[in-house]
Amino acid sequence: MRTDTTTFTRDPDADLNGTSLRAYLDGVERAQMIAVFGPPNEDSYYDDEEGYDAEWTFSASDGRVFNVYPRWEAFRVGAHGPCEDFVAWLRGKLAGRGG
Repeated sequence: MRTDTTTFTRDPDADLNGTSLRAYLDGVERAQMIAVFGPPNEDSYYDDEEGYDAEWTFSASDGRVFNVYPRWEAFRVGAHGPCEDFVAWLRGKLAGRGG
């Protein structure tokens, strides 16, 4: 879990093996993600029939990894475990707050 010294960084090379859906990001839009974090990973998982077409990956200073991805344009977070601290950080960044 996040401490006051935990930091999160965009990390296109983060190993997502074993992550699974942990949170929904209601109200997040693709344009916001691109404006704040740049384009999705070049090697994003793509399955048009299942609604997957982009992902952004992040790592935490404590070694955790996260992926943010839309499925049918509804954004979600994948992780290995709890991710409330990451979601709070992400929402703050998307709202224009530091962190």
